[in-house]
Amino acid sequence: MSLTVRAVLEFLRLAVIFFFIGGVLSYMFINIYSAVGIESSTLVGVGVMLVVFVLYRNRLQFSGWYNGKQRKRLSTSTTRWLVAGSIVLILSPVIREMVTLIV
Repeated sequence: MSLTVRAVLEFLRLAVIFFFIGGVLSYMFINIYSAVGIESSTLVGVGVMLVVFVLYRNRLQFSGWYNGKQRKRLSTSTTRWLVAGSIVLILSPVIREMVTLIV
């Protein structure tokens, strides 16, 4: 296969990964929050997409069709910052609820 076809296939694979895994995880968190009675926000979706991005960059990009020279993992510190930020974003509705209960 040519490089262009591989790149297009990898882009389609990336889109499916983000929409499927990101969508399923976002739907799961939204349902959990609504079952508990907490109103969720778009920040949960952003946090989930950050987790999927880290997963793709550190694991999934090495099992695809594209074999370019620019494929490399995120640094350990970048991975930690992104995962910590995504956890805060995913838990932001809970944090907001706790703050409104305290105040």
